[in-house]
Amino acid sequence: MGTFWTMPAVRQKSYVEWQKWQLAQPLVYVDDDEREIVVPQGFETDGASILRWLWPIFPPMGRYLAAAAVHDHLLATGTRDKADAVFYRALLACRVNWPRARLMWAMVRLYSMVVR
Repeated sequence: MGTFWTMPAVRQKSYVEWQKWQLAQPLVYVDDDEREIVVPQGFETDGASILRWLWPIFPPMGRYLAAAAVHDHLLATGTRDKADAVFYRALLACRVNWPRARLMWAMVRLYSMVVR
């Protein structure tokens, strides 16, 4: 499941880009394999990339913001397969219940298959 050593502190990037947030401090996640993932201060994230009509159920800035930021960072610096695998474990570390975490993971995997 992994552990977050810090939790995200974010600020809205601008009113023009209202769906973009910037980390105000580094975000540190230690994955199951003991690998430390550091998302640097200033990193920009859109939170969870969720279709707007699903926001009442899955708001982009929910309890899973830390997992979404780690996923976005890994997408920017590594492979999609690794990012998606870490995303699921990070969701559980954010105390997202496993059915919701599994659904969110399945949606990013489906997106990965469509994009390729």
